[in-house]
Amino acid sequence: PLELSPEWGIFQWFEALRPMVVGAPLDLPVGLCRFGWRLGKMAAMFPEESFFWQDFFHRVESSIPKSYGVLLEDRLSFLEVGVANASSDYSTAPREWVLKSLLADGDVNENRPRTARDLESVLERFSGLEFSHGKKIHHFKELSQATGDTENQVRTGLVQLVWESGLLGLPFFIRGWSLLRESMAQWRCQKPIREDYEKLALALLSCPSLYKRLVLIARFWNADVDHLESILDTLPLANGKELRERFRPFLNGRFLKDFELKAARDLLTHIEHFVGDNEAYFELWVQAEGLLERFSLLRYKRGFLASAPEEVVEVSALAKLKGQFGRL
Repeated sequence: PLELSPEWGIFQWFEALRPMVVGAPLDLPVGLCRFGWRLGKMAAMFPEESFFWQDFFHRVESSIPKSYGVLLEDRLSFLEVGVANASSDYSTAPREWVLKSLLADGDVNENRPRTARDLESVLERFSGLEFSHGKKIHHFKELSQATGDTENQVRTGLVQLVWESGLLGLPFFIRGWSLLRESMAQWRCQKPIREDYEKLALALLSCPSLYKRLVLIARFWNADVDHLESILDTLPLANGKELRERFRPFLNGRFLKDFELKAARDLLTHIEHFVGDNEAYFELWVQAEGLLERFSLLRYKRGFLASAPEEVVEVSALAKLKGQFGRL
């Protein structure tokens, strides 16, 4: 049971309901953002991203064991080594959620694999030659040029492409697997891969947001996926300077108590000197917005009583009133 108050603003409402939705596939509005589920964790997101993960959860939650589940686990284990080599500036989707996404799309229509044998024919195991770096070296100077940094980055980016394509569904994972095999065969023959493959791989490695990478992947596959849209780089959260300006009327007023003023000033100082990621800043921002809502209510309650007009009764009015009562 939760006792609700009609005096709550949106941020006080959020703070009260937040414990109830943490760990659940739900989301709540908080300012221009939404706070919701994202691959087993709760985070602040743009509405488009939050709606995408809501759809994703409801699609994969019904996944059931299938005959080719072991085969998919084997293919993911093979890719996991390459995914681990990706840049540490961002984190990709956990293996369990990629597997759930692949299993959820197994038997949707006739064009998708129904048995382990059908799936194995389109997810053919790599022989190892595709990853071989063996090339003829005629001089020691050529040794450092045999495999450049760009080629290694593209390899890693393509593995990342296959892994995260699994979040969009099994058909896209299969297409990515074929693309990876084709590219590795080209490198083995010392031939360049397709330019659009290389551009996408490098773009994925330079993008720190999983959701934005999925937008790029969906565009590459021409996939029509709901709520996969371009979003800004940072959440629409007010900075320390903007918050201080909004707090100024309350700090300069005379209706707040000393401990309330101290709490507000300490929080603003912490925000202005804060250095950290968006998730940590979001927590401070929510506290500040919640204080603004409470102070607005206190200004109304305390200020209304303090500024109530004093009633002044003239002597003549009293005499007139006394005369009227005397006649009664």
